[in-house]
Amino acid sequence: MRIVGGLLEATSDITGKITARIDLAKMTAIRDYNAEEEAGGDIDRPMSVERSFGLVFDDGDEIQFFADRDEDKADWYDRFLPFHPMCLLTLACIFYPSQARSS
Repeated sequence: MRIVGGLLEATSDITGKITARIDLAKMTAIRDYNAEEEAGGDIDRPMSVERSFGLVFDDGDEIQFFADRDEDKADWYDRFLPFHPMCLLTLACIFYPSQARSS
């Protein structure tokens, strides 16, 4: 998988061709399943996997991921975070403060 512009692209390991393109602008949340488990949250998932997280989209769909190492999970978080709506709103307020106040 890789992020190109605002799209998450999945490719086939065999052919190298793109098999899916996901618009990250439609993402509404990033869920850290391990943090939720530690807090005692009830998670509707088929299984518990270390270093797992998910992207939640505006239509209710969710894509679940897991990483082999903590560093890999942190790296993916850093890549997905700029597409989170609150980050985009914060950046808009920083770069366009007069427009943010008038809305």
